[in-house]
Amino acid sequence: MPEKRQLKNHGQLLWGVALLVMGVAVFFRTHQVIPKLQEMNHASATLVFIRICFYLIGIILVGGGIKKILRHFAHPAASRVQEGADEHTDRTDR
Repeated sequence: MPEKRQLKNHGQLLWGVALLVMGVAVFFRTHQVIPKLQEMNHASATLVFIRICFYLIGIILVGGGIKKILRHFAHPAASRVQEGADEHTDRTDR
């Protein structure tokens, strides 16, 4: 059973890193896309809205990635304390 939990934790870490990388990529890509949209003669308000949406997506991706990475490194210590507490209650119940 610990192998499955360990595999799940590594998968969550990889997913967090992927979210973080994609969030950063959105920020870089926004600078490439906005000038192309300006060439299409969109209204100024539309471009502002599109830019805000791109940055919001990037912030959400980066935030989610950081959250998953932090939980990965904080979670094992918390689960060890919880497992230790469970073992202690098992011993006292006997």
